[in-house]
Amino acid sequence: MKKKYKILMAESSDIFHDGRILKEATSLVNHGFSVKIFGFRQGKKHHKYNFKILTIPIFPRKYKFFRNLSIAINIILINLMILFIKRDFYHAHNTMFLFGMFISSKLYGGKLIYDSHEVQWEISKLSGWIESKLIDKVDYVINVCEGRALQQSKKYGIPKKKIIIIHNYPELSGLEIDSFKPLSINNNLKFVFSGGFNLNDNRLDNFIGVIKDFPELTMDIIGFGYGDSHQKLLNIISDYNMEQQIKILPLVRVEHLIPTLSKYDIAVNLLYNPNNLISYKYHGINKMYEYLLSGLPILTSNMSSFIEEFENGGVGKSVNPLDNESIKNGIQFFVDKKNDLLNMKIAAQQLAIEKFTWSSEELKLIQLYKTLF
Repeated sequence: MKKKYKILMAESSDIFHDGRILKEATSLVNHGFSVKIFGFRQGKKHHKYNFKILTIPIFPRKYKFFRNLSIAINIILINLMILFIKRDFYHAHNTMFLFGMFISSKLYGGKLIYDSHEVQWEISKLSGWIESKLIDKVDYVINVCEGRALQQSKKYGIPKKKIIIIHNYPELSGLEIDSFKPLSINNNLKFVFSGGFNLNDNRLDNFIGVIKDFPELTMDIIGFGYGDSHQKLLNIISDYNMEQQIKILPLVRVEHLIPTLSKYDIAVNLLYNPNNLISYKYHGINKMYEYLLSGLPILTSNMSSFIEEFENGGVGKSVNPLDNESIKNGIQFFVDKKNDLLNMKIAAQQLAIEKFTWSSEELKLIQLYKTLF
């Protein structure tokens, strides 16, 4: 590639905790592109990347009104800034900067890529409306899995060949196979959940209500709750006097996540789909693959996609997240399998290395850009 093509990316998220964007930008720079990213941050800036990031601070989640206000103002500001930036490629992650990038792509003759991380019409009416107005005007759409892409194609009548599937698998870079620390088992099994949670559709509260009967087991939640979910869990933990058994810890940065998770024994995700959402039916949850790469079998809910990928793959146990007896049986399964758990951990990590890492997805991303030269 003789010319150094320039890319502008933007996403309305905390960029420093958005592994997908950081992976894509790193891969593109490593293949000769120049990348600049616009986004938000909650907390400190980080400067270790080989691309430029411009972030605007937003309020923490506990200040809901001010957080939403700061996000709205920042979206307007970044869209305005985009209008004055000439690039060869405009890469919009989700919808909120699609209008600014669409206008700039027309003003400056750049190509427009729409990277659809979520099912936008299930997120909000505004997100769905923006997507509906602009999706047929972009050069290519990226989606995270085949099922979501098919639904997107049907809904908007766009050709399926215009949608490229790039799964959100974790990177191996910096985690060379030979440098993985030997997997081991804690004397008392340690469960972990990582990421954001909403108790309306991820029943971690039921899990906590059951694990209290296994006082030798512990669980850490490395993440945050949407809405009042965080406080609800704190209340449950307090009511059951489980402060030493269950801890809620802050998120860790992307590059620290795998080493952090690898200290645990079993991951937990009790997501279920009460509203029959497409985003859950066809999941694209990067956390699940991060668990596997960290060497963690997973206690999952009994959603069909989880059963097929994890339980049938020999690296998970599925339970009914609404049935405490089923959850209890799932926990007991891992307790009874403690002597075999190391083999399960090795199998989980090997499955991730063989099928669920970024290396194959990176090739798709680079090829997509090359088709647009």
